[in-house]
Order: sequence, then structure tokens, then C-alpha cells
Amino acid sequence: MDDDNSCLFRAVSYVLDGHPRNHPSYRELAAVAVQSDTDTFSEAVLGRPPDAYVAWITGPDRWGGAIELAALAQATRHELLVADVETGRIDVFGEGQGHPVRSALVYSGIHYDAAEIALPDGRVVRDVTADPNAEAVRVAASALRAARQFTNTAQFTLRCSDCGQALRGEKEAQSHAASRGHVNFVEY
Repeated sequence: MDDDNSCLFRAVSYVLDGHPRNHPSYRELAAVAVQSDTDTFSEAVLGRPPDAYVAWITGPDRWGGAIELAALAQATRHELLVADVETGRIDVFGEGQGHPVRSALVYSGIHYDAAEIALPDGRVVRDVTADPNAEAVRVAASALRAARQFTNTAQFTLRCSDCGQALRGEKEAQSHAASRGHVNFVEY
């Protein structure tokens, strides 16, 4: 999935539709689901009033996360399994709600990718409802963890491209940006 702040929506579009092109529709669907269920998606959960949250998340430069996954699972009637590469944790959004299909994503700390299983005969499986398929996603996430294919935003090391200062973690980068006005960073 492209690194364009829409990777979660692209990944959901891919696992549900077979291609990432419908990502704007899934961003909008998540916003509609949040707005239509303010008991579940309350100000306390969202960190701001639902209308303000909807206006914010519909911007194309906004990252999606657990709230959008929960909203999309509810709206699409699909369980969404997310394997966290760094921790090995598996979260299933929409679990126990009677959804007939479970699709999988892999999360690296800053990026979501779609997960699918390539069979020896060339077929591709995106439904991981069956335990062997879900286990294959867990194994893949474990292999990615062993290869250190994740980013810990609290601990990663950055260098400011504007002044060369070394920084550790997202908080230091945000503080540096606020105090110096520098916004160009590279991970090293």
C-alpha cells in the first residue's frame, strides 16, 4: 500500500474489493459510521466531538487507526484482523458481531498493509476466517518482526534534514518542529 496517509483505507479496500482504488470511499464510510453511532463513537472515545472528528478524519492527509477499523468492521460487516508486527498482538475488529468474513491487515507501527495468502495453485485467499489462514497471518507477522520490519514511534531515531540534529522518538521530533519550525526528518 502506498505511504500516503491513506494506507489503512487502501488496505481495507484491497482486502474487501481486491484493489486499493476505493480507498476514498472507505475513508468516507468510516466517517459516516462514526457519525451515525455516537453511542459507540462518543466524544470520550474520539477525543473531540463526533462532528469535529468526522471533519478531521475525512481529510486525505489523516491517518486511520483503531477507531476507523472498528467503524469499518461495523459498516462493512467484515471482521478485520490486524497483526501488529512489533508486538505480535492480534486484534480483531468486529469480532463477536456475527460478521461472516474475516480479512487481515498487517500493521508496522506507522503503516498498514493488506494480507493475503497465495496458494500453490496460484489462487489468492483474503478470507482468514479459517484458523489455518489466520495462523498464516500470525506467522507472516512473526517473520516480519524477526526481520525488524516495524517502526516504534517512541524509540525510532530521526535526523532533522534542516539542521542535522539527532532526535529520538515522535515526541522529540514534534518538539523540535514546534521550537525550530523544522519539518523534514529522516529515519536512520
